Amino acid sequence: MKKVYLTFTIVSAMGLLIFFGCSKEDNQTTEKQESVFQPTEKDLQIESKILAFKEKVEFVRKNPNLKSGGDDLSVEEAVWNIEALANYTYGDASTEFVEYIVDSCELVIPISDGTIEILDIQVAYDQMINTLSGQIAQIPETDKHMVVNDVSLKETDDNTVTFAVTTGYGIEGAAGSGPGADPTDYWYWGWDLGKCDGSGLGVGTDAADKIERWANMNIAVPVNSYYEDVSYQEVYPIDVPTTGAPYGDYMLFYEYQPGNIADHPCLAPNEMNYYFHALESIGIMYKPANKSIISYEVIDDFMAGIGYWVWAHRTNVKYGVWHTNPNPPHEL
Repeated sequence: MKKVYLTFTIVSAMGLLIFFGCSKEDNQTTEKQESVFQPTEKDLQIESKILAFKEKVEFVRKNPNLKSGGDDLSVEEAVWNIEALANYTYGDASTEFVEYIVDSCELVIPISDGTIEILDIQVAYDQMINTLSGQIAQIPETDKHMVVNDVSLKETDDNTVTFAVTTGYGIEGAAGSGPGADPTDYWYWGWDLGKCDGSGLGVGTDAADKIERWANMNIAVPVNSYYEDVSYQEVYPIDVPTTGAPYGDYMLFYEYQPGNIADHPCLAPNEMNYYFHALESIGIMYKPANKSIISYEVIDDFMAGIGYWVWAHRTNVKYGVWHTNPNPPHEL
């Protein structure tokens, strides 16, 4: 890993595989995303926009009884500004971490004629920051920081709007070995089942975790940076079919087992390496033109039916627009 780059590790979760989505043409490009290490004109424009919003928030916080005509925001503007200010102020994307913890909350804000008053936005923003401070305080490790805050519209009615807030926290520590499997990397597919030899090594870890870690370790991240305009793409095996691959019909792990007794699949080192590199290709396939890859999450799924089992991995790839920040992040 390059010294100026960030190491990500995200904790995988187990989910239930209900159905797979529409298929996508096979495309296994190995293109690498570029990183920008100097502030650009775009960085400065975004920073100016964020600081203008911050000034309004601070003004109404100090003067809650003054009418601030013309400062009401649309729902879309409120989402962008709340997310961007939190990331600009507290987001620390450049400090290495070895574990990634996700927490969430909701903001319910009054709305009138499709707009939100700046005072209500200020109250909601402060409420969110207080909640984030409480979330990170509950993480027992000492060395930790907020990596990203993602705000999105959940629902709206005539009187209120609800924003969903998803926040990622990094636990700092030694990054460990570089990406890619070694000859001892025989891991069960998921469920934190550890290594296939039953030696007890890697308890609490599985093939999904290892593949995810390796892919995230290869992401190049600008120094002293934050991001805005966060989005993600969920990808199932059937979304990424492939031909001629040595390990099945998909770029993500998928195994069908007939019968009523399930045998947990074991992935060999070559198979682990294949899915690691395929995951990077999937990130590039779905990457919006104006964004960079932020992180990969590999989730171990299963589906059980009458007389069969399916074991599989799916992925959530997070994207955003990176910006460099001249100021170090604040602590929550």
